[in-house]
Amino acid sequence: MNPTPFRPTFWNIPVEGQILIYILGILAVLFCAWGTVKSVRAILSGKPKALKEDPRERLRRLWNEGFLQTRIMRTASGKAHFAIFWGFIFLFFGTAAATLDWDVTRTLFGVRFLKGDFYLFYKLILDCAGVAALIGLGYAAYSRWIKKGPSLEASPRFAALIGSLAFIIITGFFIEALRLAAQKPEWAGWSPVGCLLAGLFSSLSAPSLTTAHTLLWWIHGLSAL
Repeated sequence: MNPTPFRPTFWNIPVEGQILIYILGILAVLFCAWGTVKSVRAILSGKPKALKEDPRERLRRLWNEGFLQTRIMRTASGKAHFAIFWGFIFLFFGTAAATLDWDVTRTLFGVRFLKGDFYLFYKLILDCAGVAALIGLGYAAYSRWIKKGPSLEASPRFAALIGSLAFIIITGFFIEALRLAAQKPEWAGWSPVGCLLAGLFSSLSAPSLTTAHTLLWWIHGLSAL
């Protein structure tokens, strides 16, 4: 009988490391909230613009221009932006789901929902989302520094932005690869990118894999925060 797949939360991370990442996470959330408040205050300081009276029309525009991004999808850069936007939307909700699974449903009700077939589908979707975002970021870099589009900003600020987002995704894939190489679960194929990269570490010993995983986990976690 095959074991049921489940999300190995905090695999290979000691308890003190888990506590520290929670503390840093709370500080990061507070810092983000402070920035959000500043942005909202700046928006509210401006003169309000009259909205269309029909709420259905506003919702339609939100869907078409905010989520489907129809105004920019006619260009390659627009499609790259779409891939980045939706890639990180899925990655964000994937992280939120992992937090809910471990910190809420498990802690309060003793129930985990990231398991079985649902967990496998979850892993596949997140791998695809990461690849989509990376492709979009790659095109964003290409269009700024190689193609040199005249209307695109090619500054150190954008280099830091694009580079940091790509770094977070890439280190996430390698963390996954190191864990798969160490655990060798039967369902590794549902994480296609991690499974492919895991082959790079097939010659490493178990202690080397766990050490590299812990180090990269901290680099990835601190970068994401």
